[in-house]
Amino acid sequence: MKKEALTTIFLCTLVLFLGAHSAALVLDFENPEQLNRLEVLRETDDHWKSRNNVDDPFQLEIVDGALRFASGGMWNLIAIKDLQFTNGTIYYKMKWLEGGWCQIGVFYRLQETPHLPHYQVTLSAEMQPDRKPEGLKWLDCEVVKWNGLSSRQSTAKPIQGWDRKPVNQWFEVKIEVKSGEHTVFVGPEGKSKQVIEMKVATQGKGRVGLLTYSPTREVVLIDDFEIITSAFAVTTHKTLASTWGRIKASR
Repeated sequence: MKKEALTTIFLCTLVLFLGAHSAALVLDFENPEQLNRLEVLRETDDHWKSRNNVDDPFQLEIVDGALRFASGGMWNLIAIKDLQFTNGTIYYKMKWLEGGWCQIGVFYRLQETPHLPHYQVTLSAEMQPDRKPEGLKWLDCEVVKWNGLSSRQSTAKPIQGWDRKPVNQWFEVKIEVKSGEHTVFVGPEGKSKQVIEMKVATQGKGRVGLLTYSPTREVVLIDDFEIITSAFAVTTHKTLASTWGRIKASR
């Protein structure tokens, strides 16, 4: 009885702690009204318009409980409305259905103008010099312009199962951020593992959302987009459920 009482007290304390220091947003795309949480930030220039053979390919819609994201051109950015992110966890699943480049993922800590520093994580089929797909790309972007970008620090890691063609299976990505520490987990659904751990100079609070960068038409599905903003980095996806599972297993 005493052990059960201590467990209850611990869980209540944990809920209060998380509630006081964090906020969560979950977009499972079961409800079309969730599209109202998204704000499109999009610009192209003449150089990329001339290379894009698809007439106005940008489209967002919900299909079978997932966000269908069709895009092409230089940059396409979709920001979460009324959300500022500094530390916490970002999680999402994606399935690449069509295209030839597929540099698609998330940006975070984007300032009010897109010409200021931010970070981005994408799954990319862009070729490296050794002619293998880049896989996961992590960028510490110093300046973003619609005809290119520069980065203070970047890295690319090959991801098993990711090929230079639509993979048509779910991959999951989780990003944990605590000040200047950035840890990224990625892999096929249920098989993700840590692939990147970076330490960089801290950049300030900013917007978070989805991005694509490609001269060709790309079509992906995005699902289970979850963001936990916190004064402290949350170290696991679905933190409270994971903690409760560990407590029950230890009984």
